[in-house]
This record gives sequence, C-alpha cells and structure tokens, in this order.
Amino acid sequence: MTSPAPLEPDDARDLDRNANDEVMPVGEMTFAEYLVFDDGSRERRYEYVGGVVYGMSYSTLAHGAIAANVAFRLTASAPDGNCFVLSNSARVLTPRGSTYVPDVVVDCGPQPPAVSLYREHPCLLVEVLSPSTRQVDLTDKLEEYREIETLQAYWIIESTWRCVYRHWRDVGGAWRYEEIVGDGAVPVPCPVATSLTLDQIYQRVDVPREPPPPHLRRVREVGAEYAVGEVVPVSADAG
Repeated sequence: MTSPAPLEPDDARDLDRNANDEVMPVGEMTFAEYLVFDDGSRERRYEYVGGVVYGMSYSTLAHGAIAANVAFRLTASAPDGNCFVLSNSARVLTPRGSTYVPDVVVDCGPQPPAVSLYREHPCLLVEVLSPSTRQVDLTDKLEEYREIETLQAYWIIESTWRCVYRHWRDVGGAWRYEEIVGDGAVPVPCPVATSLTLDQIYQRVDVPREPPPPHLRRVREVGAEYAVGEVVPVSADAG
C-alpha cells in the first residue's frame, strides 16, 4: 500500500506554511539565532526549516485530545523505563538541520543536558493532521524524519476520521507503510513493544470511522475554510 498522495498543486507546501494563522513565517535566522529567539519562554511554538522560523499556533480540541491520548498511553506503558514521552513540547533536530515540534516524541537515547531544547535520538514520532499542516506532515517531515538513524516509526494520525498512517523501519532497515482504520491497532516500538488500538487513540474524540466524501473534505479554521490542497477565504457574512 502506498502512502497518501501529496496534495496538488506541487507548490501546496508553501501555501500551507504561509496562507493562514496556524503556520506563520517569522523570518530568516541562523540556527544559533533561532535557539536564542526561541528559548522556551514564548507561548507560541516555533519550527526552523530551511533557515526560516515558523510560528505554530493552537490546535483544535480534537487534535489536542488525540495527541494527549497517545502520549498518556505511551507513558503508562513504561513509567520506569529510560525513555521519555514528550507531548507538544520537544523539538526534534533532523540530519538536514531542521527543527520540528512533533505532537508526540518518544526518545530512548542519551539524556541531553538539562538546558537543551531539542532531541536528536527519537524512537517514535507522532503528528496529528490538520488542514494547514497536512502537506508538510505527509511529505517534508516524512522525508526528514526517515533520515533520523534512531527512528523506528512515524505515525500520521487523521483528526477528522479514524485512520493512522504508519511508517516503520523493518528488521532490515527498510521503511514500510500501512494504513490502519476501523478497529485496528498500531504496533508500538517503544517505550516497550506493545500496541495502541484506534479506540484508545480516539478515546472521547467523536469522529467518523470512514473518510468524508472528497467534496465534503472541508474544515473551518480561523478566518478561512480549507479543502485538501486549497485555501478559500470566508466572506465576512459567512455563517
């Protein structure tokens, strides 16, 4: 099974990062300047990609609940282990020099200094999809995350229907892909080898079991309506 196709047009990635209030370009900086700028004291989260800093704002309630469910279950599975489960707070530094803030990070590598603001040895990364970041999560982040030597799995979770896109590294080191829906379960490589059911991932999140028809795949965010691959402004008198 192939991974979900990238959005069209091909330049949708730039559209996603600039066309709405959820992802806001701050400006160009060196990595050292970025670390000084984003010292952990600011309310907004920031990512550093291609020498540009982007501010990430608040997610929807469903998005946040799904990430919290995953982080809670993973933490409960190995409370006394050497792995750290971090939700919506840990930066991950990729081999390309980008810094992302995944929704959930499981890191079983060496403990970084207390003053460090990022992780370099994640075992599992989880991103919950939203319309404005969908393209980046499915393409740019997928490419960069798979270059991290310690990474064993990358989950991309739909927030509007029950579906997890699981990318994982097999015993030979090759990356594999599957789509998990319905009453399925997602294998967990760390903190311990176990699994999470979709019922656990979507606990108390009321979303349908099937994807909406293509013509209904439109979600209202702040100030605009987003369909897959496009942004349509909402008029002042829109309900």
